Amino acid sequence: MLVFVGGDEFKPGNEDQDRLLVASAQKAPAYVVPTAAARQGPQEAVDHARKWFAPLGLELEELSVLKPADARSKELAELARAGGFFYLVGGDPGLVVQVLRDSRVWEAIVEAWLGGAALAGSSAGDVRAHADPRRLA
Repeated sequence: MLVFVGGDEFKPGNEDQDRLLVASAQKAPAYVVPTAAARQGPQEAVDHARKWFAPLGLELEELSVLKPADARSKELAELARAGGFFYLVGGDPGLVVQVLRDSRVWEAIVEAWLGGAALAGSSAGDVRAHADPRRLA
């Protein structure tokens, strides 16, 4: 599943689409990826996502990819490769591509998605801007 959210994520009105997203999540770690919020309070974005998805039955872990060095991390890439759900939060529109392009972590996220993981992005985390998520890798 691939979900594009234009903005206003984690707010009333998104319940139906987010329930479908949760239902498609694999039995594997579920990650919130705060890359786009790295300059504007990534912990707040993570906390908001966790609070939103918990009543929907999904416990999120943070995949802390805030700078290019994080995106090159073998350890974070291994975590991502095993993921069953990814939500790229909104924030700085240029930061997601700047940090994730040609990175181990993005390649691992795409690999997990191609293997059946759910992938969603909102606002600046909206992978629609890249047409095909595989192209960022």
